[in-house]
Amino acid sequence: MLGFRSVRRAPRARLLAAAAALAIVLAEGALAAPQNVILMIGDGMGFGHVEAARLYAGSPFAFEGAPHQAQMTTDSYTSQQIGGPTDSAAAATAMSTGRKVHNTVVSVAVPGDVSELETLGETMKARGKSVGLVTTSYLTDATPAAMAAHALIRIQTEAIADDYLNDTRVDVLLGGGANGLMAGAGLAAGYTVVSDRAGLEALGTSAPGPVLGLFGDSSEGMPFEWDHARGTDPGYDTLPFLHEMTSSALSFLDDDPDGFFLMIEQEGTDRAGHQSGSGIDRIGRDVFAVLEFDRAVEAVLAWMAGRDDTLLLVTADHETGGLEVLGDNGVGFLPTVSWSTSDHTRTNVPVYAFGPSAELVSGVIDNTDIRSIAIVPEPGTILLVAVGLAGLAARGRGRPRISGGTEPSRPRAP
Repeated sequence: MLGFRSVRRAPRARLLAAAAALAIVLAEGALAAPQNVILMIGDGMGFGHVEAARLYAGSPFAFEGAPHQAQMTTDSYTSQQIGGPTDSAAAATAMSTGRKVHNTVVSVAVPGDVSELETLGETMKARGKSVGLVTTSYLTDATPAAMAAHALIRIQTEAIADDYLNDTRVDVLLGGGANGLMAGAGLAAGYTVVSDRAGLEALGTSAPGPVLGLFGDSSEGMPFEWDHARGTDPGYDTLPFLHEMTSSALSFLDDDPDGFFLMIEQEGTDRAGHQSGSGIDRIGRDVFAVLEFDRAVEAVLAWMAGRDDTLLLVTADHETGGLEVLGDNGVGFLPTVSWSTSDHTRTNVPVYAFGPSAELVSGVIDNTDIRSIAIVPEPGTILLVAVGLAGLAARGRGRPRISGGTEPSRPRAP
C-alpha cells in the first residue's frame, strides 16, 4: 500500500515567478539551437585508436581541440540483456532514434511493436532541412542506414536503399557502391549519379538536385588509405577521399536556408580492428583511417569558421579490436600496440563537440543521448512549452492552500 505524505504548496506568486523565469531561460536557450547538425562517426574508433594515430602524427588532432568532451557508453539492448558488445546497427540506431534495440536491427522497435523508429534524418526532413550521408563504407551499411532508413535486419540492403531514394529522400549520398544501391535506381529516383572524383568535382559547389555518389563496387566499401599510401591499392587515384566527399557534401547542403543534417562516417577504423593478428598492415590501416578522418573534421571546421549556427559532434559507434598502445616509436613511425580481439568491445568511446548545444556533452553519456543533443527543440516549440508551464501555474489561482494537511501521493512508475 502506498502511504500518504504531507504537502505544502508554494504560494501562487512564487510559482508564477518560477514559471516566468523558466520561460525566459527556455526561450533564451532556444536562441542557441543549431541550424545545422553534423555527426561524424569514426566506426570502431576508441581512445586507443586516437592515441595510436596521434603518436604517429606527432600532435593532437583537430577534433581533440573540442571545447566540450565526454565519454560515451555504447551498449545495445542485446548487450544489456545477455552481455557482449553492440553491433553497428544497434549502436547507430541508439544515436539516431534514442532507443536501444537488438543487434543487427536498423531503426525498428525490436524489442517492441516492430514499428519504425523516427531517425535523425527523418526528424530533420520534417523540420524542412536537407539531409546528407557520407561514408567510406558502402552506403547501405548499418551506420548510415540507421540515420535515414529502417530494416529488421541490416543485410536488407535493397530495402534500405529504397528508403533512402524514395521515402526519406536523402539529398546527398556519397560512399561506396554495391550492396543494394545501384546507379539505375538512383537515376530512376531523380538523382544525379557520379562514380569518381572527377564526376564529383564536375558538379561544382551547387548540386543540381539530389546527388548519389557510388565510388567503387567493393562489397566492403572504399579502399584503405594506408594501402593507397603504400602503393598497393590505386583506388584513390580516381576515387575521392573522405575529406573530399565531406567538402562536396557541405557545399551542396549549405544551399538550404533551413539548414541540414549531415552524417559522415569513417569505416576504415572498424575494418582494421576486425582484422586478425598484429601485423603492420592492421595498425597502419587503422592509423591512416584516423588521419583521414581528422582531415574530414578539419574540412568541417574550416567550413564552420565564422559561423555560430552549426553543432558538430565527433564520436564513434563502439570500439573495435581492443586496441592498446604499448610504446611510442616517434613521429612518422607506427606505435607498438596490442589487440585483444578482432571483434567489437564494450569500452567507452570519446565524444567531441563544437558549436551551439555542445555544452550538453560532458562527463559520461550514453549513445541514446546523441539524438537529444542533436535534436534541440526549435524556438517556437520551446516557447509554447514555457507558456504552457506559466498557464499551469496560473491555474492554481483560487485553489485552497494546503498547510500541514495530507493528500494521496502519486503511484511511482514501475
